[in-house]
Amino acid sequence: MLTKVLGSSPKLRVIEFLIKNKESSYNLVELRKFANTGYSTLKEIMPELEKEDVVYVDRIIGKSKLYKINKDNLLIQAFIHSMKFKSKKRKRN
Repeated sequence: MLTKVLGSSPKLRVIEFLIKNKESSYNLVELRKFANTGYSTLKEIMPELEKEDVVYVDRIIGKSKLYKINKDNLLIQAFIHSMKFKSKKRKRN
């Protein structure tokens, strides 16, 4: 939904994927596959998203950081709410 409205950028694909899978955490290799984004791009944008408090490191396994969406972020809450509203609206039709 986000990418349909705001365009398809790597950041938006990652955010949308993590929102849809908000109960799980993912490393960069998994995000590369599921968000259809290059690994080097992820290495660049994930620290930015972390700095903006959009994602956080849920845990570290070995050298791999596992990222999770920050559901406490107001922007993310708004996206989650709008996605729920849109899916409810579809069910009514």
